[in-house]
Amino acid sequence: MGLLLIDNHSKHVSELLGGTLPSIWVHREHNNKFVKEVELIKKSNKPLLGICFGFQLICFAFGEDVIKMKAHRSGIISIKKDKKDVLLKSIPSEFKAFESHKWAVKEVNYLEKLAHSKDGISIIKHPTKIIYGLQFHPEVFVNGGYGEKILNNFLNLCFKK
Repeated sequence: MGLLLIDNHSKHVSELLGGTLPSIWVHREHNNKFVKEVELIKKSNKPLLGICFGFQLICFAFGEDVIKMKAHRSGIISIKKDKKDVLLKSIPSEFKAFESHKWAVKEVNYLEKLAHSKDGISIIKHPTKIIYGLQFHPEVFVNGGYGEKILNNFLNLCFKK
């Protein structure tokens, strides 16, 4: 099973989504800027993990509103779990993570909210596919953080038989 990676340095989509995003979310009409990526996300039958921009792009692809925050956020945040999920196995109800973004998702209608921070939703899940999004950066080490554990949980999900 392959992984899908979308980043903003490549025109290719592979199976982890990440990076920083130009200001495209202001109007839904701007979705033509990432038509191929949005279609790939919607049609994907492979496990998919979106990080930061990838989280935002997954939300956008499934019709959720991505809104511009009043100020850019960068630093350590506290994230609180809202639901149990295999992605969050062995993760405490509250943990620390690093974030750096100026766009947020405040509520979801189709996707499932798994965790949130003071800025909005931090972790989402597709209701029927192995598609997850993290608004924060699990690859950045943080004291009291569980990024590596979340990434391992995702990989275990991808390769379980």
